[in-house]
Amino acid sequence: GSYMSGGVGFTQYATAAYTDNIPDEFTYYGMDYIKDKYKVDWKNPSPKDKVKPTYDIVNDMATEVTLNAMEQYEQ
Repeated sequence: GSYMSGGVGFTQYATAAYTDNIPDEFTYYGMDYIKDKYKVDWKNPSPKDKVKPTYDIVNDMATEVTLNAMEQYEQ
């Protein structure tokens, strides 16, 4: 049989170690942006807190998180 070093567990560990949890920062920034702009409280979700996922809203959120990521990269 063959043996493959690493595997999924290693990849997850290495990604977190080498990226210094940068993906987490982008995720939390995006969630805070949604909370501030669209009034959706992700820490205390409510069935009333809904935003229709239109192209414009998804594009707005993706653009905002990407711009934040680029600003963080430049620092």
